[in-house]
Amino acid sequence: MNKENTCCFTGHRQLPKDKMQQILNKSEAEIIAQIKKGKTSFITGGAVGFDMLCAEIIIQLKKQYPINLIIAVPCQNQEKSFSPTDKIRYTKVLSMADEVVYVSQKYFSGCMYKRNRYMVDNSSCLISYCSKMSGGSYYTKSYAYDNGIEIIEIS
Repeated sequence: MNKENTCCFTGHRQLPKDKMQQILNKSEAEIIAQIKKGKTSFITGGAVGFDMLCAEIIIQLKKQYPINLIIAVPCQNQEKSFSPTDKIRYTKVLSMADEVVYVSQKYFSGCMYKRNRYMVDNSSCLISYCSKMSGGSYYTKSYAYDNGIEIIEIS
């Protein structure tokens, strides 16, 4: 994976239902714009919400573009607290990924942050849906900013 050709994602697990189509459309348009700028690999964390949405967009766009989906999983059994529906989506997305990277084998209190740093450290661009000034997405966006990574906001 070439950092310059790679883009990652961060966003909330709960997305506002009344903005879902808008978030989907803007995310897809931005991903296509990044593909046209030469991005060929996309890393998502595999969490419910924005991560899963972006992974599914990449899977659809793979039918038109020569791109790769990489899932950076924070630890084994990430999906254990997912709803039954989200477990099915997660399993499908993992099976369609070009690469699955387990950043940690076991859960520990900082494994999500370790996963987020891995994604940023291996990317030159971050697409973000972050409406709060706290939490994992805000941390990831701040980490990307501190490391000079291009940040694209989806609002």
